[in-house]
Amino acid sequence: MASWNRYGSRMREAKMFVLLLWLLSVLEAVKVSPLIEKVSDHKDFKKLLRTRTNVLVLYTKTATSGDSHLKLLSDVAQTVKGQGTIAWVNCGDSEGRKLCKKVKVDPSSKRGGAELLHYKDGTFHTEYNRPATFKSMVAFLKDPSGPPLWEENPEAKDVIHIETEKDFRKLLKKEERPVLMMFYAPWCGVCKRMQPIFQQAATETKGKYV
Repeated sequence: MASWNRYGSRMREAKMFVLLLWLLSVLEAVKVSPLIEKVSDHKDFKKLLRTRTNVLVLYTKTATSGDSHLKLLSDVAQTVKGQGTIAWVNCGDSEGRKLCKKVKVDPSSKRGGAELLHYKDGTFHTEYNRPATFKSMVAFLKDPSGPPLWEENPEAKDVIHIETEKDFRKLLKKEERPVLMMFYAPWCGVCKRMQPIFQQAATETKGKYV
């Protein structure tokens, strides 16, 4: 009898633990920025594209398959507020499934069960296939037709990209090797022509110079 009571007690504890995990997952899912527009109706979707000129839409297979994207996009939405719109369509619920079918999007065929598509001036523009990073997404939404960031180029992997004065000072403090620093503007023609040469130099002198 005592062993049966212990068994029952353990079962109750296990159920409570599962319930706690579920509650935590729900609370985590709620942390989506109110700036991300949840859309499930096709008419609302068309209205969104008609009234906004720069929209990045996250389509997910289920309500949770886009969690990692939603956390990142919540921060992005705050930064691009007034310049771009981020929307979310859950293709896993009944209404969302109809919408996804109408716009011919199937996130279940994508890795992670999520797909990012961009719409410009009311029509489809391009699939977002740049890095899923805060900096890249912000840069994309601020200039959807602009070139990728230099650090997104795989051939620039040996170039250290400095973001802030603090990073610059930190590099100079810890680095004993000689450092060649290029200060550039993304729109600068001469800088663009210099990039492949700079990348090649960084790779060929790797280990000796920075």
